[in-house]
Amino acid sequence: MTSSNSRIGIIDTGAGNLASLQAAVERAGRIAVRLKTPQLDGIDQLIIPGQGRFGPVMQTLEERQWLPALSSWFKNDQPLLGICVGLQVLFDASEEDPGVRGLGFLRGEVRRLHSPKQPMMGWAPVVFDSGNDEPNGDAYFVNSFVVPSAQEAIAWTQYGERFCAVVRVGTWTACQFHPEKSGAYGATLLDRWLVK
Repeated sequence: MTSSNSRIGIIDTGAGNLASLQAAVERAGRIAVRLKTPQLDGIDQLIIPGQGRFGPVMQTLEERQWLPALSSWFKNDQPLLGICVGLQVLFDASEEDPGVRGLGFLRGEVRRLHSPKQPMMGWAPVVFDSGNDEPNGDAYFVNSFVVPSAQEAIAWTQYGERFCAVVRVGTWTACQFHPEKSGAYGATLLDRWLVK
């Protein structure tokens, strides 16, 4: 992949294994910077990583002063990528932790996935809406909760029920699966979704 001087800030939510994501960002030719607090000078794009539970992730974001920073980032349409729970916290709330407010940038509630097994763990097809130029493929999922439907959804997955696989608003993209663990398909998407 072509190298770039783009600096990608990976938010340390205190929950996820950031090493695999950092390695994937670096394989994509970008500079990965782990951020515990919003030190955003020189950062071109933020990632809210996957792994972790809705409530504790929101608690960490609040304790580390990320809520006003992300609000400003959203208002200015600066690029962001959300992964797994990093997609879920963009919404209003989650059945996983009733009473905990999400970031609320997108309207809706995260629901328990009605699936053959819990958690959903493994590969599943990602199908983008027709007219979208993103490629379809198989991606790796680890989750028990999903967004069943959203106005901002651009791709879908079926596992027991149909749910949002990717949402997009402005320069923000978020996916329920883990592109950093999705082999060549995930690497292709990361290269498309990370700013150059």
